Amino acid sequence: MFWKSRLIRSIGLCYILLGSAGAAELTVYTEESAPYHFTQDGRVVGIATDMLRLACERAKLDCIIRMMPWARAYAQTLQTPNTLIYSMVRNPAREKDFLWISPIATESMWIYGRPDSPEIKSIADLKTMRTGVINGSSGLAFLQKAGVPASAMDLANSTELNFRKLAADRIQFLVSTESRMQTELTRFELPFAIAKRIKLQDATTYFAMNRQSDPALVRALRQALASVASDKAMGEIKAKYQAK
Repeated sequence: MFWKSRLIRSIGLCYILLGSAGAAELTVYTEESAPYHFTQDGRVVGIATDMLRLACERAKLDCIIRMMPWARAYAQTLQTPNTLIYSMVRNPAREKDFLWISPIATESMWIYGRPDSPEIKSIADLKTMRTGVINGSSGLAFLQKAGVPASAMDLANSTELNFRKLAADRIQFLVSTESRMQTELTRFELPFAIAKRIKLQDATTYFAMNRQSDPALVRALRQALASVASDKAMGEIKAKYQAK
């Protein structure tokens, strides 16, 4: 009977080790949105990406980052345990759907327009215009809540596509934050000067995880991201991606 008892304990230990090994892998989803996360020479880089990679290294986690359209990334994280999405704007509508791991940045979200776009004085004026918005984004949700109809919004999966539509006069305005706009203008050239029109809101972005994720994994990542945010590495990361 003694050997049976030892065999049972050994099998149990194997399951524990396998479970621990599985918990050390984290699948991460994000979109193209410089300077926080974008593809460069076939690799995902950016301020938030570098923060995450360093945190995963410190926590000894195997983080697999996958680039995809925002709406798909959102759905994948919402449905799958042990997954993370960034950069996610934290707002009341999303609060209970995710675990909020660590803040990334707080920025102002604006409506930007072509130089020949009609004058607008309030969000209500957008109801008769054409505004480019990232599908599934907080900007889209904000405009919907403000009463802007679906017919007045043109959905896209990337800022680059919105830039192309703006240049072709297919849309008159687009939604973006200041830092993203500044960086994107160094990557994608527009044939005219784009201008701020209306401030929508201040928003804080986060690393967010599926609510059913392994608590040990969540705890390890939280601690690692907190350590990254509090040391000199953050200054070096931000300086690396400052728009020139």
